Parts: sequence; structure tokens; C-alpha cells
Amino acid sequence: MGERRRLLRGGGDGASPGEEEWARFREIVDRLGVREWEPEYVSAHSCCDVTYWHLRMEMDGRSTVVRGGANAYPGSDGPEVSKQFREFLAAVKRLIGREP
Repeated sequence: MGERRRLLRGGGDGASPGEEEWARFREIVDRLGVREWEPEYVSAHSCCDVTYWHLRMEMDGRSTVVRGGANAYPGSDGPEVSKQFREFLAAVKRLIGREP
């Protein structure tokens, strides 16, 4: 099915990004170095109130990126969400039509 398959939103609706949207998303992924992120980020502050995240991304039919974390993010030394990670989240939201 490739990248043109529908992306499911939280509410069950689907998004069908066009080639331009996919190209913009790939540029951001490459600029942020998402494929080079560590497999797992865990903060020493991961005791009780923990925010977990998981990313599984198949790109260009070549590779699958699997990354995750617990109160830790690429580009951050502590439990704060990094600018890099926020930018990636914004790119995903734009891709699925949740942000302009």
C-alpha cells in the first residue's frame, strides 16, 4: 500500500496525504534525524507519573523505525519535551490534518 494509504486519526477518521504533504514530512523527518534517534529514551525521573510514547514508522518501503520513551525525548536531558520532538509531533499532526 505504501505511503499513500490512509492514516487513521484518533477519532477513526482517515487522512490521505498527497505527494506534497509526504515530501514535506520526509524533509522534516530527515532534518530532525528521526531515523537516527536512539531506540529508547528513559528518564531517571520515570518513577510514578510517566508519559510513555512509541513511534513505529515505515518510510519509502526501505526501513522501519521503531523508537520509544518514558519521560524522556530525543534532544532533551530531562523529562521536558524537547523542541526537536515537539517539531516532529507538529509535522505528524499536519500530515494527518490535525494542524494547518
